[in-house]
Amino acid sequence: MKLFNVILTVCLILVAGLAINSSNSYAGEDQNLTVVKNLVDAFNNKDINAYTKIYSPDVKYHGSGGGDDLNLDQIKSFFSNVFKAYPNGKLTIEQLIAKDDEVVYRLMFNGKNTGTWMGMGDEPDMPATDKMVSCRSIGIAKFKDGKIVEEWENFDDLRMLKQLGVFPPPMPDASKMSN
Repeated sequence: MKLFNVILTVCLILVAGLAINSSNSYAGEDQNLTVVKNLVDAFNNKDINAYTKIYSPDVKYHGSGGGDDLNLDQIKSFFSNVFKAYPNGKLTIEQLIAKDDEVVYRLMFNGKNTGTWMGMGDEPDMPATDKMVSCRSIGIAKFKDGKIVEEWENFDDLRMLKQLGVFPPPMPDASKMSN
């Protein structure tokens, strides 16, 4: 009988420990989902300070386009430019999935390009086109202590450029070309 009580006690302790670990993981996942929702709200409100506070100071942002990874200052500069180029731009959350310390997201961006898009690096500035765009973004945000420490994002840049009418580039006028 004593052996049975010892085994039962050990089993109860193990089950309680699993429940505690499971609830802690779930609470962290819920917190991370809330942080992504706050990031979208900050974007939609064009609040660059609230937006960048969600990132860790040593964040690595791997965006689409094949360029270099962005640090926090570059993220601030890049999204400040997005806010100027698309002052009415809005993100809509289509899907969020949290697992452990990561959130996978699918977002829809809608906005009218009424401001100049500031070129990054050696890219030239693009004047406003006054055209609407609707493009998806999909990514993974990795969290530590409630902050995004690393993010992989793939935005449908090609779709956006086509909707803006800047890709493919216009063909040269053959009548104005010299031999």
